[in-house]
Amino acid sequence: MNYFSPKHPRELLNEDIRSYLLYLIERKKLSAATVNQAFNAIRFLYVELYKRPFTIVDIPRPEKEKKLPNVLSQDEVLKIFSHVDNLKHKTLLMLIYSAGLRVGESVRLKVADIDGQRKMIHLHGAKGKKDRYTLLSDAALVVLRVYYKQYKPEEYLFDGGDGQKHLSERSIQNVFQRAVKAAGI
Repeated sequence: MNYFSPKHPRELLNEDIRSYLLYLIERKKLSAATVNQAFNAIRFLYVELYKRPFTIVDIPRPEKEKKLPNVLSQDEVLKIFSHVDNLKHKTLLMLIYSAGLRVGESVRLKVADIDGQRKMIHLHGAKGKKDRYTLLSDAALVVLRVYYKQYKPEEYLFDGGDGQKHLSERSIQNVFQRAVKAAGI
């Protein structure tokens, strides 16, 4: 609306919208995700709310960037773990690291999801609402058994405080950030 002010969005033509999207791509150099979000929001406005046809052609929809993640060295990982004193937090971080879990997947693990015999973790409704299995490392299994004996979780492997069913994602993210900072990484 600011770009076309004082014109109201209902007064705009498809060519106006096309020029705005090109402005975002070429002048503002916005990321693919941001441009695609703008495109989809504008499309929703015109098709769903204004009930107008929306035919914008010849817009180079930028592809999502493919960035590699930062990979920590073994020494850096051990240094981070050494700065976590709470057994529950250390066990959770070890599972995340060794099994390649997302934070949300890890905090929602249930006791029944761990198969110590086969050294497997069953993830239910993971990304894309798909179930999957991942490996449970020997080192993580040893720490997990110590954790289990001490905490005796019943349903969720990592119970949350304050009556929550499971630990919150935010709390484990904070633990990790504090450990990284303390480790000087």
